[in-house]
Order: sequence, then C-alpha cells, then structure tokens
Amino acid sequence: MNRGTKRALSLALAAVATTVILAWGAIAIVPQTLYFPAVEYDFPGDIHFATFRRGELDRASCERAVSEMSASVVKSCPQCRPETNCVKGLDAERRIILSNEPLPMPSARNSDVTMTMSSRDPALALQVCRLLEQQSVSQAASRLRCYPPQSAR
Repeated sequence: MNRGTKRALSLALAAVATTVILAWGAIAIVPQTLYFPAVEYDFPGDIHFATFRRGELDRASCERAVSEMSASVVKSCPQCRPETNCVKGLDAERRIILSNEPLPMPSARNSDVTMTMSSRDPALALQVCRLLEQQSVSQAASRLRCYPPQSAR
C-alpha cells in the first residue's frame, strides 16, 4: 500500500469512528437531557390512560406541553383528574413505550404522542384504542394509529 492510500484509509476510518461516537451520543446521552411530558388519568369505566410526548429541550416547554395535554383531558372528561409530570430523561419503561418495541397493552401513537390504555378487561382497552384511532381519522396531522398488545409498532 502506498502512502496516499494509507492516509486515505486512515481518514476514512477516523470518519467512521467519529460517526459511531456521535451516534452513540445521540442515542445514549441526548434523551437523558430532554424533559418528557407525561399525563396519566383514569377514565370512568375502568380505563387507565398514560400519554407521553416527545422530549422538550427545557422544563418550561415541557410544563407548557403538560398543561395543554391536561387541559385537553379535562375538556373531554371533566370528571377525570390528570396526573402530570415532566420527566428528565427516560427510564427503561418509558424508553420502551416511546420506541417501536411491542408493548403488553394496547397503544396508540402519532408522530408526536404515544398513549397506552389498560383495564382489568384487556378487550375493553383494545376497543377504546381502536375507537380513538377511528375518531382521529379526520385529523390528518394528529391521526392516531392503534396497536394491539404485542404487535410491532
């Protein structure tokens, strides 16, 4: 191998190593610096909802998002009492919920929000998920897609 080829190969390997390090940083470090809005509430009839949004850069933005999400819940369900939270970073459970991994319960999602539904009656939770999907059809920008338990998302 001549000197020019060795130099080009060294630069290519350095570029690949840099890309790997940056990708690792984006996957492992960046999510831990974001604030994730979460709203949970119980709907009459034994349905528990948990709603999670993509991460926000600062706590104030997260608090605004949580406030909007909570107001939306109360508007559609006056008797519901949402529990809100801005979580810095993701624990293992929330990382899975926001990923494409299958979940043990029905979930609905769009590009901005992931919702999970649970109930003592799993068929009821799935029925509610499918109903949410049907009701969101007319809202192209925020249309939800329902995923049954253990299905690829």
